[in-house]
Amino acid sequence: MPKPSLKSIYVVSHHWAAGGKPLDSLWFSQAACLQHGLQLKFVWNGKANSLRKLLPARWVVFDSIGALAFWYGPKLHALAKFSGKKIAVYWHETEWEIEAGIAKCSRRYPSVRYALKDPHVRHFHVCQAGLDTLAKQYAVKPDNLYLLPNISDSSRLLRYSLPLPSEPYLYVACGRVKARKGPDLFLEIAKQTLAYNPKAKFVWIGSFERSGQFSEAAIAASIRDQGLEHAVTFTGEQQDPTPILAKASAFLLTSRDDPLPKVLMEALALGKSCIAFDVGGVADLLGQLGVSIPPGDVSAFVQALRRHQQAPPISADEQNRRRQWYLQRYTPEAFGHRFAKAVDWWNHKVPS
Repeated sequence: MPKPSLKSIYVVSHHWAAGGKPLDSLWFSQAACLQHGLQLKFVWNGKANSLRKLLPARWVVFDSIGALAFWYGPKLHALAKFSGKKIAVYWHETEWEIEAGIAKCSRRYPSVRYALKDPHVRHFHVCQAGLDTLAKQYAVKPDNLYLLPNISDSSRLLRYSLPLPSEPYLYVACGRVKARKGPDLFLEIAKQTLAYNPKAKFVWIGSFERSGQFSEAAIAASIRDQGLEHAVTFTGEQQDPTPILAKASAFLLTSRDDPLPKVLMEALALGKSCIAFDVGGVADLLGQLGVSIPPGDVSAFVQALRRHQQAPPISADEQNRRRQWYLQRYTPEAFGHRFAKAVDWWNHKVPS
């Protein structure tokens, strides 16, 4: 019996690791997608030859706002649009980052606005809050919206056998040091927690901004001025943050805006307790396996940390519950299944 033909989906990406590989869900899920008859072909929008690579495409996914807005993204969108290709955008952003992307776009060809206004473009989003933003703030028709939760790379996480021991009172956060991620809120939470528990340690993993309030020098000065040097560390970017995450007593997410944080998925895969501001799709991501705090409510966050410190260490059973939640929802295999359903929806929305 002949094998069914593969459908080629071209993925325009702006996230590349040092080895020249995209860093998002579609890249990690190539093998799983192939099992569903979908062959993913990646085009990096940072090179001029990306235009030539996109020419054979019939189906194109712009993977995040950066794929549309940065480098050759606008030209790739124009090529896809005016050559009649089927276009979808996979959004990982809510209004905060969408507006930033719009601002960075060329005025000659504002590709993000064009994609938002085009009734023929289909829109995947990682969380329901993001779909609501597209519908309410940018007037995208609900019929053109599809929920597609993202994932993280599972290969390095599942090497760790559970249960994992944790270092008492070690609290870890991870993400680029910028306003959206709330490193200033992290520092305030640390300061208030240390006032009643001087044994606590706080570690932030992630690269700094080049200048301004969230540069390495500015963060170091803030830590020093508040007398927190003994208890708070910003490590900078780490090639693999997993060994530090694996030691955490709890993972903290202090973001002001974060549609579906991959690092929360990673914390769950490692069986960790999670305390997070309830932004984007955080509540859906955590389910009953973490604590969601009203966005920006530092006092409530500190109280949640206090309750965590007073509770017994997380049990082996609870660690395994978190990993099972992760395995069911946030692996490449789970995403491959979801993406196949999304493409089927897209296929029925757009005549071949």
